[in-house]
Amino acid sequence: MATVLVPLAQGVEELEAVTVIDLLRRAGIEVVTAGLDAGPVKGSRGTVLLPDVTLDQALNREYDMRRALHRRHLRRAQGSGRRRRARR
Repeated sequence: MATVLVPLAQGVEELEAVTVIDLLRRAGIEVVTAGLDAGPVKGSRGTVLLPDVTLDQALNREYDMRRALHRRHLRRAQGSGRRRRARR
């Protein structure tokens, strides 16, 4: 079964995240959601999402695909010292 990593950062656009996660799961693809930090992620409109694991935990395994965060969320994460480089 294919596996996809979907990282979630504070301020994520709920529609973008939930739509991608839902469509992939309906297609029978395993989706792992990962928060930049432990605990809930609050979306841009106040919706609270509960990631499966932290990004550090998620990067301990291989994925067939990784869904990228929107650039503004990456900049926010980099500003907090949590910069990550994708493994290929």
